[in-house]
Amino acid sequence: MKRFVTFVAVLGLAFGAIACKEKGTMEKAGAAVDQAVEDAKDVGANAVDKTGEAADEAAKKAKEAVQ
Repeated sequence: MKRFVTFVAVLGLAFGAIACKEKGTMEKAGAAVDQAVEDAKDVGANAVDKTGEAADEAAKKAKEAVQ
């Protein structure tokens, strides 16, 4: 996943570096891809946080059940 994100980021930067004054089709597509990657990273980070919280809660309940 990190390789994909890096590839897309580099691709977006490359498109940005060669862009003209008006946004062309490729620049718009690059911006859309960049936004999609950012959105995907946010979703992934939220999922990891929720999973960690659920694991913590399960561990807490298991400790309480043992006592």
